[in-house]
Amino acid sequence: MWLQEDKDAALEWIEYDDSLCSGCRNPRIESFDIANEDKYDVEALACHACAARERKGWIRNQNRDPDMPPLFGEFYAVSGPHRNGD
Repeated sequence: MWLQEDKDAALEWIEYDDSLCSGCRNPRIESFDIANEDKYDVEALACHACAARERKGWIRNQNRDPDMPPLFGEFYAVSGPHRNGD
């Protein structure tokens, strides 16, 4: 059973979460405002674990039998980083 204060806190969090852009998680009231169009800096970052996972899927699909459908629904577990030649 939830206490009323816990329910209120959960509802407040949902309201706050709904106020954010689903892509960048910045407040929509700011990030959707046309006045702020050129006021954001963007830095390209690479997650090397995600990149390795995406490469694995791409390679597996490139190497598949052309008569077979693409490999959908596969999941790849990422481990690492590997240190000292491990």
